[in-house]
Amino acid sequence: MFQVYNGGARLGVHARKCDRRHPPGRKAYQRGAHTIWEVDSAIDKLYCQNLSLFGKSFIDDVKTLFFDSNNCTFLFYIL
Repeated sequence: MFQVYNGGARLGVHARKCDRRHPPGRKAYQRGAHTIWEVDSAIDKLYCQNLSLFGKSFIDDVKTLFFDSNNCTFLFYIL
């Protein structure tokens, strides 16, 4: 699960328990060591919401972030 942690201890506990090594969804493309994953927000809601919040932290000009996964489906492509 893609989550944001405020401390290294919680991240360590999660890393020991979690066996997932790639994003949820399907493999859309692979060439050599590069893989692109397609994640549907209608299926993996929490993962996509956390991904949106993570992306927002790198955009300085965004005043608000609205992500309603109940009424909107969006495909995320992750490299």
